[in-house]
Amino acid sequence: MNFEGRKYVLIAGVIAIAFIFLLRLFWIQVVDDRWKASAASMAERKITDYPARGFIYDRNGKLLVANTPVYDLMMVPREVKAFDTAAFAALISVPLPDLKQRIAEARTYSLYKPSVIEKQITAQQFAAISVHLHSYPGFYGQSRTLRTYPPRVGGHMLGYLSEVSPAKVAADPYYKPGDVIGVGGLEQYYEVELRGRRGVRYVLVDVHNNIKGSFKEGRYDTLAIEGKDLYTGIDADMQRLGEQLMQHKKGSIVALDPKTGEVLCLVSSPAYDPELLVGRVRNANYAALQRDSIKPLFDRALQAQYPPGSIFKIVQSLIALDEGVISVNSSFPCNKNLVGCHNHPTAANIEQAIQFSCNPYYYAVFDRIVERKLDKKSRFRDAALGLAEWERRMHSFGLGDKPRLDLPSLKGGNIPGPAYYDRKYGKERWAFSTIYSASIGQGEVLTVPIQMANLAAIFANKGWYYDPHVVRAVGEADSLQAKYREKHVVEAAPHWFDHIQEGMRRVVNEPGGTAKNARLKDITVCGKTGTAENPHGQDHAVFICFAPMEDPQIADGGVRGEQRLRRHLGGTDREPIDRAVPHRYHHAARGDATHARRGPHRPGEVLPQEAQEATPPMSARENVAANLDRPLLGMYLALLFMGWANIYSAAYDPDHASIFDQSKEYGKQAVWMGISLTLGAAILLVRGHIFRDWANGIYAFVLLLALVLVIGKEVNGAKAWFGVGSFGIQPAEFAKYATALALTRYLSGLKALIDLRSRVISASSSSRL
Repeated sequence: MNFEGRKYVLIAGVIAIAFIFLLRLFWIQVVDDRWKASAASMAERKITDYPARGFIYDRNGKLLVANTPVYDLMMVPREVKAFDTAAFAALISVPLPDLKQRIAEARTYSLYKPSVIEKQITAQQFAAISVHLHSYPGFYGQSRTLRTYPPRVGGHMLGYLSEVSPAKVAADPYYKPGDVIGVGGLEQYYEVELRGRRGVRYVLVDVHNNIKGSFKEGRYDTLAIEGKDLYTGIDADMQRLGEQLMQHKKGSIVALDPKTGEVLCLVSSPAYDPELLVGRVRNANYAALQRDSIKPLFDRALQAQYPPGSIFKIVQSLIALDEGVISVNSSFPCNKNLVGCHNHPTAANIEQAIQFSCNPYYYAVFDRIVERKLDKKSRFRDAALGLAEWERRMHSFGLGDKPRLDLPSLKGGNIPGPAYYDRKYGKERWAFSTIYSASIGQGEVLTVPIQMANLAAIFANKGWYYDPHVVRAVGEADSLQAKYREKHVVEAAPHWFDHIQEGMRRVVNEPGGTAKNARLKDITVCGKTGTAENPHGQDHAVFICFAPMEDPQIADGGVRGEQRLRRHLGGTDREPIDRAVPHRYHHAARGDATHARRGPHRPGEVLPQEAQEATPPMSARENVAANLDRPLLGMYLALLFMGWANIYSAAYDPDHASIFDQSKEYGKQAVWMGISLTLGAAILLVRGHIFRDWANGIYAFVLLLALVLVIGKEVNGAKAWFGVGSFGIQPAEFAKYATALALTRYLSGLKALIDLRSRVISASSSSRL
C-alpha cells in the first residue's frame, strides 16, 4: 500500500479546510459589514446619563419647580438596518413623513453619533415602545427629566426649558443637539448651577439591542452630578395672591424684604401658566402666546419702562432738603398756571406737599435744584451744572441703571442728564423751562417696577438698601452672591428721611392723602401714589409703599395700566391691590411660617401633585390604623376564623366541649388567635414613625433569637423552639416580620425612588435596551 501518497492527501485536505476557514473569517471580519457592525455593537455603546435638574423652592420650602421622568428615543444611523418605517412610525405615534425627515437629519448630522428621533416620551408610553426595540437595531431610549410647576405661578420669574439652538451647540461644547437649556428667568440665569454635569457609561450591547453589562467593569464611566437646588426669597402664597389680584389687568407688583433685598413676589400681568411651556405641546403653546395681542410673555415687572409720576416727588424732596435749596417748612403756592394740579389745601411744609402731591410745589423745588446760579454768565450752563449734580444723586438710588437682579433681560429706565438733553436739543439750547416735566416724574424720566419697589425699600430703611435678588442660596451652602451682601447708602443725611416717611404716612392715613384706600386697620402703611403718562392710551396708576412704618418688613411697588385716572394724581385704582400684599405678608410673618432651607423633595424624585405642600407623610403623622386597608383586613379575619372552624370541626370531642380546652388543638388555636388579635390591635394604635425609627433595632434584636440553636428545645428533630410552659415559640416567625419591617424602612428611605408603577416600567424598558 502507498502510505506515503495517502499522507499527502490528508495533509492537503487539512490545509484546504483550514484555508476555507480563513477565507470565511476574512469574509466575516473584513468584507461583510453586517457582521462587523454586529461585532462592534456587541463590544460597547456609549450612553449619556443626564443628571436631574435642580429643584427651585420658595422661602418656606414649598416647591416652585420640580422634575418628572421622561424618555427620548435616540438613533445611531450607522447601526440602523433596513426596517419597516411605516410600522415604526405607528409604534412611536409619529407621522411617517416626519419620521423620515428626522432620520434624514440624523444621518446628515453624524452616522456615528446619536440623534433624537422623538423626545419627551412618558414612562408609560416608552414601556409600550421598548418591548419592540429589539427589532429595530440602532434605536434606544435615553432617560431625561421634564420640568413641572406645582403652584403654577411665576412663569416670567422662573423661565422655562427649550431645545438648545444650533448656534449655542456650535458656541458651547457642553451642549449637543437635542439637549435642553434654560430660557428666561431663573432657569436661564442659573443654567450652569441647575443643569449639573452629565455622565457617561460604556455598556456592552448584543445584536438584539439588549444591554449585557458594563464595559470593563465601568472603568471608563463618569458619574452624572445632579444640578444644585435654588432656595429663593419668594413667598409662593404671596405670588399667587399677586397674580390673582392682577388677573385680567395689565401691570405688575414687586414686593421686597427691605432688610435683605430678597424679592418676595414678582408679578407681571397678563401672566401665563408655566405648565404651558412643558412637553411636546410647548412649541404650539409658545407660538400662541407670542401671537396673543395682550403680550403675556412680556415681563412688565422687569422690562416695562414707565414714567414714575408723583412717586418721584419723594426723591426730589430728599435731594432738595439735603442740597439745602429748601427747608422742611418751605411752602410754595399751588399755581396751576405753571403745571396742572388737583384741588387741595396749600402745603405748608414738605410733609404736606407729599401728602397732597402738589405738582406746582415740586415745579418750584426742581427749579431750585437745577438753577443754582453756579454759572452766572449763562443760564444754560447753570442748568447743566445743576442737572448734572441731580443726575449723580439719582444714580445713587439705583435709578437710571440696570438693576443687578439675578434675572436676565433687564431694563434700566432713564435719568436724563445734561448729555441726554444736549443730544436732544443741542448744547446750551435748553434750560429748566425745557425740562420741567421731570420735576413730577414725567417726560424723559423712566423707571421699571423693580426700581420702584427698591425705592420704597430705600425710604423704609432711611437711606440704605441691598440689591434686589430672587435667590438666597444655591445648593446646601450659604452661597449668597457677594454683590448681594454689599450695602448701598444713598447720599443724604439720615434725619431727612423722618420727614419723608411722615409725608408718606400722611398719604395713606390722613385726610387729603391720595392713597386713603391703602389704609389698613392694624398696620401703619407709608405710601406714595403716582400717574405714569401713556402717550399711546390711558394713563397708568403707580403706587409704592412699605409697612409697618415702625419696623418695615415689606416694600412694595407696581403699576396698573389703562385706568381712567385723574391727571397727575394717580393711585385711585392701584392702592387696593397693593394694600392686600403688605396685609398678607404682615399676618403671615406673625404666624408660624418657617423659613426652611430644605424642601421636601430632591432632584430626580417623581413629584406627586400633593408635594407642593411641605407636609410629612401621613404614616409619620398618624397611627397605622389611619392608613389601614379595611377590606383587606376583613378578608384576613374571615380566612382566620374559617381556618379555626375547620380545625374545630375535624377535631371536635363531645367530652371536651370548651373551645378553649388546651388539651385540644382547636383550644390552643383559639388562645393564640385571641393573643394575636389583641397584639395586632395594639400595634395598629402605634404611630407610624415609631416603626420607622425602630425598624433597624427590632431587626437587630430578632437576630439575637439565633440563640435558639443553643438554648432552644428540640421538637420533631429540629431545635427551633423556645419553651414557655406548655407553649412553644418559634423565633423564625418573628424574624419574617422584622425583616419585612427593616426592608421597608430601607426602601422608603431611598431618595431617588419613584412610584412602583414607574419602577416596573423603567426596569422593563432597561431590559429591552
